[in-house]
Amino acid sequence: MTESLLQWCTAHSIQPRHPLIDIRQTDTAGFGVYTTPLAKTILPETVLSSISLTNCITAQTIFIESQSNNPYTQHLHQSITALESLSALHSDRIYIMLFLIWGKRFKQYPDMKWSVYFNHLPKTFTTPIYYCPESMECSLLAGTPLSTATLAKQSKLFKESVYYTQAIIALGEGDHHADWCWADAMVWSRSMSFHTVDPSFETKSDLHIVPGIDFCNHDQTPNAYWKVSSVDNCVNLIALDTIDPDVQVTISYGCKPNSELLFIHGFVVDEGYSDCITIPLECIEASVVETDENGIKNLKAFMDRKQCVLDMLGISKMVTIASSQPDNSPNNTNPTQGILDTKGLVTACICCMAIDDEVNTDPSTKTKSQGAICLAECTITPATTVDDMLQLLTCLPNRDILFLRAWTILLQDIEARLIVMEENDPVDEADQTKWSETVKHIIQYRNGARRVLFDAYGVFAGLQEEYAQLPSVQTYLSQMQIN
Repeated sequence: MTESLLQWCTAHSIQPRHPLIDIRQTDTAGFGVYTTPLAKTILPETVLSSISLTNCITAQTIFIESQSNNPYTQHLHQSITALESLSALHSDRIYIMLFLIWGKRFKQYPDMKWSVYFNHLPKTFTTPIYYCPESMECSLLAGTPLSTATLAKQSKLFKESVYYTQAIIALGEGDHHADWCWADAMVWSRSMSFHTVDPSFETKSDLHIVPGIDFCNHDQTPNAYWKVSSVDNCVNLIALDTIDPDVQVTISYGCKPNSELLFIHGFVVDEGYSDCITIPLECIEASVVETDENGIKNLKAFMDRKQCVLDMLGISKMVTIASSQPDNSPNNTNPTQGILDTKGLVTACICCMAIDDEVNTDPSTKTKSQGAICLAECTITPATTVDDMLQLLTCLPNRDILFLRAWTILLQDIEARLIVMEENDPVDEADQTKWSETVKHIIQYRNGARRVLFDAYGVFAGLQEEYAQLPSVQTYLSQMQIN
């Protein structure tokens, strides 16, 4: 730790309890927490650092800071005032982002409480929203879920920076949109989520940036962990294992897939670690029997019911594809070998259900009744679980056709992704010495994603072929040709 940062930690009671713990520059990951070369071996459960909740960055502490009479806090006060003049409710994230922008723009004030801390924060990130549009990094994301996620994120941040313009302008001069993107990356990469336990706080905060602990880097096998103490109203960094001198102190950011680690933190871990692919689905509107004006009205009502069912089950039109994990138990009704979990299979089936599957033509069964929704022959209530829904779907007369439709649509999406990924493969993979660390991380993520997609493609192609040969499907397809 540089002397100024050490002095800052000491002055604001964010100092390590163990006298030989440092925060210093790492070779590849910015700053990190270390034991010093002269440190004694640290035993498990030793408290390495204890940070008071009053020194954490939360919506509550930001409000308190904005009320101080320091000359540099007037801009923060004006920003919070502008924010609260807006009619919408604002999450902790927005307050923290404005605070971070304020700190970034006013850290040059020598008497500012947070100046030393802000001077040690990263100035940029290696996450996808920072990739140049024409760069190799950006092209390598093509075909992966991170490509669309990055575009959606960039669009959201732009809209937010416009909506909160007055609050950002109050923080002084700067590139408002760039600073907003930086602050968002800071929040997602450094914040911890837990309920504030300090009874002196008037409101409860869920999102916290904990100075000191936020410099800890991630490891799949960490040697430390953090814990909130309701007794001392603080956050403790605690040794998980024995830690030797001159060793980096690491924590776990959680069991997250490489897609999330790359998207939020800009790095990945060993290939195959929690690899999965999230695919957005749309509710198809296919119908082969309803074409007149009355049919169009029926179709709209049917689409509305499908959305109501998804809402009632608490699921979105997204499915997560993972590596296959066959389940041979006799009660297993999921034929995808673990590629889709129960929620994913139910989501795919509902999205792929067509109005032709409405085998029950009694209009009274298709409307909401005492909180119930009827879709095809399935009656769904607030008490219906995802597992219950799968059982209902497997009992439908058109079950095989519905599943075949789901396999086909998923196959089309997967095949399109694999084609785009192949088109954007590096021209010369042999010359890896020229690749940046970011490119290497993306390649590693792509390799894991491609394995999952290939695995899923094989399973869904096999299911498509199997279901296409079923007598019920053959009869249905013949009837479609007649119509």
